[in-house]
Amino acid sequence: QHTIYLKNIYGIYFGHRVKKELRKRGWLFPSTDMSQDLAIGDIVDVRKHGRAIIIEGPCMDPGSPFYQRYRVQYDEDGTTFWVTRPRLRRINPAHKRCIVAFHTEEYRCAAIHNTTHSDICLEIGCHAGITTRIISNRCLRVVGVDTSKHVIDVAKKKHPYLQFAVLNGNDLDGAAALLQEPAPKDQGKADYSNEGSGNPGCPHKCFLQQQQQQQQQQQEDRHSTPCSPFTRVFVDISGQAPLSLIVPLLLRWLSFLRPHTAVTGAQLVVKNRALYR
Repeated sequence: QHTIYLKNIYGIYFGHRVKKELRKRGWLFPSTDMSQDLAIGDIVDVRKHGRAIIIEGPCMDPGSPFYQRYRVQYDEDGTTFWVTRPRLRRINPAHKRCIVAFHTEEYRCAAIHNTTHSDICLEIGCHAGITTRIISNRCLRVVGVDTSKHVIDVAKKKHPYLQFAVLNGNDLDGAAALLQEPAPKDQGKADYSNEGSGNPGCPHKCFLQQQQQQQQQQQEDRHSTPCSPFTRVFVDISGQAPLSLIVPLLLRWLSFLRPHTAVTGAQLVVKNRALYR
């Protein structure tokens, strides 16, 4: 009852049609289908920037430098930008605690749709850090762990602004201890780009006050029970891992990841073919 399979929530087709279908629906960039109009108030993901809300647009004045762009307000700091339509996709967070993906593309797509700027995330089986980097653009902090020292060295070299460590995913206390280390500066900022955006604006009224209230509520929720400091966990320890290996790991984290009132979307995302089937 706590698990949802990606095919059921996103209606994704598998095999060679995966990327084609995701791009058609606007969940991968570049989007080839602009028929799904966006409206004011829609929650969207801005490519290489993160989650935002549409507050204006599209601008239909041909003489404006923002012609056919949408004005969005970023969740992270309340600033506003004019953004081109191909850089936007509507966010569809899950309504279950756990998502099981079949392919890597679906796994990364689920990470984008279920991560917010206030999240503290852990990726188990980060390998070279590609998915960790994708998550880093959209959360407060992320840590990538793997059991192979070689791949962790590769990840650190490719993404020096992110935190990686050699750790077994079953070591819950060890994972929590990683957050005691200083957070990397400018996490994920090296991948940011202003391409497709107009001049920034200032935060809307009351935004900072609302943000402080949300952060205070999250702190109270996290300290009320002895639960994990992580709000979301992503697991990719090889899509071919047997159920005897993946299921105990997921059960440990599901018992450790207690729901917080301020958390929406899936808290646990896993890529595993056997579990999906």
